[in-house]
Amino acid sequence: MLNAREDHLRDEYQVLLPDFAKQGVTWVTTNHEIQYVRPALYSERVCIQSALIESSESQLIVEIVMYDESIQQIKALLWTTFTHINIKTGRKAVHDPEFFRFLKGITVTHVNKAAGLKARLAELFVEANKRNENDFIN
Repeated sequence: MLNAREDHLRDEYQVLLPDFAKQGVTWVTTNHEIQYVRPALYSERVCIQSALIESSESQLIVEIVMYDESIQQIKALLWTTFTHINIKTGRKAVHDPEFFRFLKGITVTHVNKAAGLKARLAELFVEANKRNENDFIN
């Protein structure tokens, strides 16, 4: 799921993580919250959606949702916290102001992080059910 996020950054925003490493900064995973819903079977094609749901001077929280290929069934929901660090010192770093403005511009605002992962999963189930109903009607 994290590899998919890196692909999304490259494909949608032309953000290449190795470029940051060359500048002496990167992000490390400092927390995962995950809810598994259905198994992803061996060789099964899945759809992975990701979004930045919170950003601060030195941390990012990314939501990643794994669906079946038709985006009808949720397989897993992941919230990952990344901390921005200086590679040389290993200490927390502050995002560059220009990049931080970019982050604020792509942060989605409809996810209520304070409500928690299970509440978010319930919201995603409602959205998936609406898609399923629309497919049935059409």
